[in-house]
Amino acid sequence: MTVVVAHCFGEGISYPLLTAPSCKEEDHADWQDLILKLVNTWYETDAHKKIGPLWSFATDGDATRRKAGHHVFMTTKLTTSSPLYCILSGLPGLNLYTGPHEMTMDFDYKHLFKRVCTALRSSHGILLDNGRLLTSKMLLHYFTWLDDVDEDHANKLLFPDDPQDVPRAVELIRTIVRLAKIDPTKPPYIDRDGIPDVDTVIDFEAIKMLAQILHHLLEPFVDTTLSLSQQVSYISTCSHLLFCQYRLNRAAFLPNQLYYDITTAMKNIIFCIAKQLWLDSSSKFSLLDVGTDQIEVLFALIRMCGGHNSAVNYKQGIDRLCSACDISDIYSRNPDLHRGHRRLNFTRSEHVDHINRGMWQGDTVVRNCNLQAAWSDGRAVAVSILSTSPLFPEEYDFDRIFSVEDVNLMCVFGGGKYPSINQEDEGEDRSVLPQADSRGTDTTFQSQAIDTLDEELRIIGATEEDEEPLLSFEDQLENEMESGLVEGFMGPSSSTDSETNVAHHPSHPSPPSGKGVRPLDYLFYKGKWVHKASVCRLLLNKDFSAKSHD
Repeated sequence: MTVVVAHCFGEGISYPLLTAPSCKEEDHADWQDLILKLVNTWYETDAHKKIGPLWSFATDGDATRRKAGHHVFMTTKLTTSSPLYCILSGLPGLNLYTGPHEMTMDFDYKHLFKRVCTALRSSHGILLDNGRLLTSKMLLHYFTWLDDVDEDHANKLLFPDDPQDVPRAVELIRTIVRLAKIDPTKPPYIDRDGIPDVDTVIDFEAIKMLAQILHHLLEPFVDTTLSLSQQVSYISTCSHLLFCQYRLNRAAFLPNQLYYDITTAMKNIIFCIAKQLWLDSSSKFSLLDVGTDQIEVLFALIRMCGGHNSAVNYKQGIDRLCSACDISDIYSRNPDLHRGHRRLNFTRSEHVDHINRGMWQGDTVVRNCNLQAAWSDGRAVAVSILSTSPLFPEEYDFDRIFSVEDVNLMCVFGGGKYPSINQEDEGEDRSVLPQADSRGTDTTFQSQAIDTLDEELRIIGATEEDEEPLLSFEDQLENEMESGLVEGFMGPSSSTDSETNVAHHPSHPSPPSGKGVRPLDYLFYKGKWVHKASVCRLLLNKDFSAKSHD
């Protein structure tokens, strides 16, 4: 099911605009038409006057929507008559192409964190400026040089059970940043003769460059002490470092798709700040409002309403969406009912996934942010970092590079060609995990693609007539016992009747026993002991799907 929602900057709730069944067979032309129809309808109904103008369209990095979004939101260059032109034309290297009503495209920053880590973990690794290929195997070796990282911890960082875990991705990034602070030319990292290993020194040159890129990519979103000017400076530094490395190594550095998505997200942030500056310079702007966080929260409520069962038909999806919107509205009107995560300790990276606007301490008032100065400062930092690398100065002479027509941070080589958009530049996207094709299978456990303005849930059956017949309680209990989804017991036990106080037939196996086990919590059903909680769950919520830890 495709769901399109609108989210207002500075608010904590989302407003559904469209729900429609989806067969997952749409191409970029279909999405292009849908996006244009949504934008046109917004303005034709005067929603821009009652609510506000549309600023951006956000998604997670799906290839179809990327190409569709590019053809919609990269069509017209800002003209001198635009109020944004006088603000943004002074930022060398910034791509100034927009779509209808000067809208821009956006990609979720948390997805970008995860995808950078996935690319790093891939067998291809990441190629840096000195021709050094950084791989997960190399990092696994060096991570153990850190005092608080042993081999087991390093393996969990580089080969996690859940590669989609944002906190784990943040921890990996910060571990690389800490590793870069080690000096391999000093004890205890040198041999007995005091001579450093040449290969190790070269490796650390590449690690330090990667750490600088990752540090300036991550911190604007997680360091709550940064002001808006500092955030823009970090974004500028990251963008220029990425540009230089991609210009040298192309897809061997980062997949074309990931480079396009990162630079698009950075561009969108700058545009949104400029729009807020023109609209109301006295207001605050939070980077946490970009991306797909709001719809992630909405869909978390949808999954909660369905007992965390990801298999839904269209009617169920709409019903749960309505319930989720009601819950979100209640929380927004009664914030005391939903305390959020205000007491989290920011020294623990697993809490980074839950930072909100109320936690931000830095000055984010837009009139206090000089975009041109912050952008220039960030570029100067990038030049300073690159000057210590093996690169030649002309390779980071940005004044000369950006003087070429149509060459900018997104259009790296000019000519109107963008990474991953042109057919010859697509290549393999090693920043995303390969997904098995679920069509033609009977499984009801489906993955979900999260987007801010475009959310998709897999549909099991498009209409009510296609639904499987509802099972009776006895049938459900039998099925779940056979599939191992209920907590049961089968086999001999050393406990006696006097120890358990549970009466059972001599032919029945003894009830469960042991430390922390209460035999009275079990019922005997068709040759197996079944926990009463499983019985209650089946009676009260037929749609529940057991999770891996249940």
